[in-house]
Amino acid sequence: MRLGPTVTSDAARDAELDVSLLQRLFDRPVYANFREKSVLLFPPRFQPSTTLVKNYRSHPAILMPPSTLFYNDSLVPCAVNGSIVWSGLPNPRLPLLFIGSESKEECVDERASWYNPGEIKCTVDTIVSLLAAGASCSPPLQASEIGVMSAFREQVWKIREHLRKEKLNAVDVGTVEGSGNAGKWLKFEDKYSLTASKACIISCVRSSNRFLNEDLSRGLGLVMNVAITRAKELLVVIGNGKMLQQDPFWRSFLQFTLRNKLYTGPELNLEFDGNYISRLESELVDDLDEEDRGVAMAGGIAREILRE
Repeated sequence: MRLGPTVTSDAARDAELDVSLLQRLFDRPVYANFREKSVLLFPPRFQPSTTLVKNYRSHPAILMPPSTLFYNDSLVPCAVNGSIVWSGLPNPRLPLLFIGSESKEECVDERASWYNPGEIKCTVDTIVSLLAAGASCSPPLQASEIGVMSAFREQVWKIREHLRKEKLNAVDVGTVEGSGNAGKWLKFEDKYSLTASKACIISCVRSSNRFLNEDLSRGLGLVMNVAITRAKELLVVIGNGKMLQQDPFWRSFLQFTLRNKLYTGPELNLEFDGNYISRLESELVDDLDEEDRGVAMAGGIAREILRE
């Protein structure tokens, strides 16, 4: 569920060398993910634990999507963090925001790397706005506690350049390299892994479909689980929702933001199908309107039936 090997050779991929040792071990019966398989080998109290359960980093709202998408709905929030107070949050109870952008990406060196001017401006504006309200946070938010994660090194360099102009050099900007089955649209090119930050901003960069099939064929993509779980107290994602929704993982993430009024930007034609509604999210059902409450309850029932 974390960073996997990046394999671009077709022959190597045909030989399944893009499947890591840990993933192969995880697929063995002794580490079976389903209870009925494990109980045949171990008494209940000796069943092996194969995934993260207790999370000591992130706010429960940030854990809602990864818990159901990647951890069989098993995450238990255990972090003791402060709180972000920011007028940019449409739902102050849930410190998460998706900012929809239709700004087009541009490339350098014949597609060697990409950057998105509109997302760069949005990222810098978001940071300036956050820090303007930083004194109201508990404890006060500092520039060094904000991390920016971007899919391409050119975007990283340009964001750093713009932040220097604003005298915000302390903001941490980096990328994560990896492939995997969570969002195979965006290529990470730097090996620098961004550490956890109180507030994390993700710039997705790509906004057009032109090279999606090529990226998919090479197994290159944004490792959503690694990216969104860097944040402790606030997560902001900036990207083109119409493009990202073509991927099932990002589509579920976007549905989550729409259900909980955490999306701003161009209208998305997404139906609420009740998939991937986590136990953590179901606990908020009383805050939803009647229609969304019905979807959440149906999704919760379906989740429990599948778990049984």
